[in-house]
Amino acid sequence: MSSCSKLLHELLQCIVRHVNSNSEAPNTKDLKAFQLVCKSWSKPAQEVLYQHVKLAAHARSFATTITKAPHVGLFVQKVVFLENFDTNKRHLDEILQAIVQYCVNVKQIHSCFLHQTSDMVEFLLSEGNSIKGLEKLKTENHWRRVDPVDYEAVALRYRNTMKQLHLTHECLDKETTRFIEYRELEYKLYLFLALQQLDIAKYLFEDVNKMDHMLNSCSPSLSELFVEEWWSTTGIVVPPQDTITPNTTITKLRIKSARTTPETMHHFAIKFKALKELDARFNTGSESIEAIAAWWRHLTSISLALTRYTYGIQLSYFRQEPGVDQLIRCLDIVQKTAPTTCSRHFKLKYCYEACYESDMNSILMSWTPSSYDVATDQRYSTDFRLSDLVRSLQQLYSPDSIQLLFKNLDNVYEALAYTGDADSNPSDDDCAYLSGLSYDFVPAQKIKKRS
Repeated sequence: MSSCSKLLHELLQCIVRHVNSNSEAPNTKDLKAFQLVCKSWSKPAQEVLYQHVKLAAHARSFATTITKAPHVGLFVQKVVFLENFDTNKRHLDEILQAIVQYCVNVKQIHSCFLHQTSDMVEFLLSEGNSIKGLEKLKTENHWRRVDPVDYEAVALRYRNTMKQLHLTHECLDKETTRFIEYRELEYKLYLFLALQQLDIAKYLFEDVNKMDHMLNSCSPSLSELFVEEWWSTTGIVVPPQDTITPNTTITKLRIKSARTTPETMHHFAIKFKALKELDARFNTGSESIEAIAAWWRHLTSISLALTRYTYGIQLSYFRQEPGVDQLIRCLDIVQKTAPTTCSRHFKLKYCYEACYESDMNSILMSWTPSSYDVATDQRYSTDFRLSDLVRSLQQLYSPDSIQLLFKNLDNVYEALAYTGDADSNPSDDDCAYLSGLSYDFVPAQKIKKRS
């Protein structure tokens, strides 16, 4: 045991981190056992044990611990409020007060609910706040309901250390309970020298120059942009290419629930010259065949320079371009970007019941250096035969697997029978062809006998 006590503190830290390396959160059982080996092992074990704190139903015990043993609070770098966290207002205030008073080295605070974030902002602005270098203050949603003036005050207080900011163009007015425009923080982005991630929500860009001005004013440290519910109006004017300053720092772009027009996609292709990863959930935002073709052309241009991507593209079979044509456009992107060494997987859904899946009438495609996957919901895409699509996939893309998902036997019959004639029957040749493939037939749920 004496030899254990002579180990350098730095070496002990490496050992403890290795013990905890396979756990997303501190491995409480092993770390507590680690402390009991000998006295000198206690501190490095505590450092890792309290580095990442997740607060749930029994969070008050954590507040008691750091109040009675203030040195423990110094180890805390990340605090996460879980969904089952005690929501009692008095208890929450006690815990937040202890955090801002004793966890002076905390860098990240994550919450699941609005009231946790709002109260945390209040305590971060209090005179008793001793936190020195906050980097991230995150909540799962509802940023529009967090007081923007208070959030801005917190952000500016930590402008030298903040690595992530949230922007929303409107906020909830407490007196009228209506949403009003508030965009002050976006004009102060140049003050945040350590900024690495910018989150934008509920923005409508009538003129892409507005986004240009925002991004151009950010620190060169900015590497990630996240846009949620971003709506671009049809017919926006993209500035001449020689007037757009390319961004060479943003390597990761995430887009969620966005309506992106061809003009927006064109601007993306010009603006983000260093982009390596794109995770996007959007729709084509256009009505004419020409505009949709331009949208896909710009997406292809963007995709060619990426090292990985995930696209969720909402299709509409009521537009002029059939769904199968849009699927082919997706596959063309994959063909141009993914190396032949990738494993290739396709999943086709034929579930003809409304609201069966949230991704109805959509295509989900992803590519990494090792594999690509394409999943499509063909519920309303009756403009081609199933056997024809499978033949095309097999001949053009050499897939490793094709999964056909059906809701029930009626769906199987409908998918096989369709030839453009509502009264048509499944072709014997088609059935024989599909049954002879070495691919998977996967029922979405238990198949019932056809009545």
